[in-house]
Amino acid sequence: MIKQESIKKLKESIDILRIVQDYLPNLRHSGKNYFALCPFHSEKTPSFSVAPDKGIIHCFGCGYTADIIKFVQDIEHISYQEAVEKIARKFNFVLEYVNPEQQKILKEKYDEQKILLDLLTNLAEVYHNILLKENVASEARNYLVSRGLKVETIEKFKIGFAPEGNFIVNNYKNIKELKYFDLSTFYKAGVINFKSQENLQKTNILNKYEHPYDYFRNRIIFPIFNLSGKVVSFGGRIVGIKKSSEYLDDVPTYLNGPQSVVFNKSSVLYGLYQVKDYIVKEKKIIFVEGYMDVIVLFQEGIKNVVAPLGTALTEQHIKVCKRLLDISNSEIFLMFDPDEAGVDAVLKASNVIFANGGYPQVITLDENIDPDEYILKHGVEKLRNLISEKSSVVKFLVRNYLRNKKINNVLSLSINEKLNLLKKFLYMAENISQPIIKSEVIKEIAEELKIDEKVVRSEQLKFYKKQTTKDIQSILKNKPYSCEEELLWICVHYPEIINEIDKEIFSHNKECFEIFKKLKQNYSNSIKDISLIIEELTSSSKELLLRIIYDEKQITTSLEEKIKLLYDEIYRIKYMIRYKELKPLINDMLNEKISFDPLIFNEFKQILEILKLGKKSKFLN
Repeated sequence: MIKQESIKKLKESIDILRIVQDYLPNLRHSGKNYFALCPFHSEKTPSFSVAPDKGIIHCFGCGYTADIIKFVQDIEHISYQEAVEKIARKFNFVLEYVNPEQQKILKEKYDEQKILLDLLTNLAEVYHNILLKENVASEARNYLVSRGLKVETIEKFKIGFAPEGNFIVNNYKNIKELKYFDLSTFYKAGVINFKSQENLQKTNILNKYEHPYDYFRNRIIFPIFNLSGKVVSFGGRIVGIKKSSEYLDDVPTYLNGPQSVVFNKSSVLYGLYQVKDYIVKEKKIIFVEGYMDVIVLFQEGIKNVVAPLGTALTEQHIKVCKRLLDISNSEIFLMFDPDEAGVDAVLKASNVIFANGGYPQVITLDENIDPDEYILKHGVEKLRNLISEKSSVVKFLVRNYLRNKKINNVLSLSINEKLNLLKKFLYMAENISQPIIKSEVIKEIAEELKIDEKVVRSEQLKFYKKQTTKDIQSILKNKPYSCEEELLWICVHYPEIINEIDKEIFSHNKECFEIFKKLKQNYSNSIKDISLIIEELTSSSKELLLRIIYDEKQITTSLEEKIKLLYDEIYRIKYMIRYKELKPLINDMLNEKISFDPLIFNEFKQILEILKLGKKSKFLN
């Protein structure tokens, strides 16, 4: 466990803006704060805010609030401790652990990740050099040439070749880039495996590690990079029809590396590292299915293309893309195979994109070949024309359905067929987070299925999930502050005066009293992290404090004069309230309806004199 004091020092020493900008490079400066589109919900107007001087991250749209540790924890989907350690590594901050032994273990874990990335990056270079220079790779080179690849493209994507047999296992000790690693590390990196031995006795379990073999053999190697340019795994395509006796009968044409400490195929897109700058510049991204599609399209001039790694497009993939572009304000294209699996992939990918605020469109090739073959056969301009002729997801799915049924017109569909399609589309519409996009898709469904739009909207209401969004300006320009709230604003933005303020001044305002009490307690304990206060507040107090934090108004008078005026007004209001409480009692006393109470009478008389004469400053003592 990490010492709390160490976490406190870490948070005080880091620049939270630098960390958030790593995930949201489109942050825009506004006053003291920064704004971007929220990564946790879909929106058109940036309402996700960062207040660096207060250490607060808050979304005025969905209500998400966090300090920097919780933010990293949520956006990376990691534990609290892992988030702390990740931030500490970025700033070279040495954490202190309650258990020194645990500190050693966690350091070893981080070191292991670095070692695996170094190994995989080195191995990619080794495979690449074999492809370019060795005779054993001649067939692989010929294959790549036959697929239209140029040498500069091969170098750009670091394409390599893994020879037949156990190249790594037999030679790693003699290769300068690999000789400092051991077989256990190669195994953890997912590039070698061990044969299972039948009838292995539990007492002899270590014997299974005596028969290592290469994971990739006789395959063209496609290194898979993370956004930092480090290799995290490989994909491999079998060359020719060679099958060693050691191979299983069913050898896949393409093979991805196994999941590992540094590789999760559900969150990595092939080609993203090479094309990220083009995606940012063009605000456009094209999803395809294969390595060769990405590589050849890039080579021929369409440079914003990426591919999932043998899996459907996931929420994690889109979150990675959000680091590069605004999904709701960018062009997103799907160029998948027109077969049944490809159509299913279009529907699944569309649901994910719609849910994240995007509007996916489908590029349909006019010939049943892969995109890489198409662009080499017909040229880049013809493919660009097809991209410009993209269709909506609804139109694509309807046309594909009609083609498969060999029907020319949607009017020829039976009622049941229309109902089945409508059900599929309404399920898709349920995932659409942007109201305008949802409305347009409903129109498209009605037009394409030739169903009255009112009927479609009526059916859609059964699936509708109400979503509420708040406009940041309406929050920041909310009702005027009361005097107590105004004084609390000063305490938040000028914390050095907190100890001079008596908490009883807020006694008539429940939210202000709760906030100030926690502010004063933290300030007395030398705790400057206001995010700790927010976590403990009730919802109404939390909303008030966030409004105060992000309000950057200026004080036009001196601070001392402003506080004095607020004190005077707060006490005037307090005594006015008390005057109204006492007046009916005094009337009853004068009319002999109740017994005379000299204490109440004297209090009322004093309050009346104060309100008449304006002697308010005496109550500042």
